[in-house]
Amino acid sequence: MTEIQTDSAAAPEAPTSEAPTSEAPTSEAPASEGPGYGPEDSILVSPEAVENIVELAAEYGDEGWGLRYGITGGGCSGYKYQLEFEEAPEDDDLVFRHGPVQVFVKKEHMAKLKNSVIGWKEDMMAAGFEIENPQAKRPCGCGASVDF
Repeated sequence: MTEIQTDSAAAPEAPTSEAPTSEAPTSEAPASEGPGYGPEDSILVSPEAVENIVELAAEYGDEGWGLRYGITGGGCSGYKYQLEFEEAPEDDDLVFRHGPVQVFVKKEHMAKLKNSVIGWKEDMMAAGFEIENPQAKRPCGCGASVDF
C-alpha cells in the first residue's frame, strides 16, 4: 500500500464564487445499500484528481491499482481520512469507477463518506488531494483529521 497525503475539508455550507472545473466530478457507482447509505449515494472524484491519481500510481509503481478511500481512528478530531493505493478491492468493499481509476470503500465506512468529493488542490505553497465530505461536522485546524 502506498499512503497519500490529504487535506480534509467539511462540505461548504453555501455556494462559493470559485470558477467551476472543466468537468463535474462523476462516478460509476455500484447499486448497493446498507446502514446509512443507499444506491443513490456515491464517492465522486474530480477530473483533476483522476489525472493526478493516475500520475501518482505510475510514479509509485502502482499502475492499475485502485485507490483506497476510508477513515481510521486518530487525529485531534477523532478520525483521519485514508487514501492509499491497493492492488485489489476486498470482499467488503464498494468499488466506484472514474475512468481509469477505481476507488475502494469499505461498506462500514460508507455512511460517513457517502457523497464525498475527492478533489485536487494546487496553490503556491503545496499541491495535494482535498476532500469535501457532506457528512463531516468540522475538519480539524491541522487539516489532517475530521469529526462526524
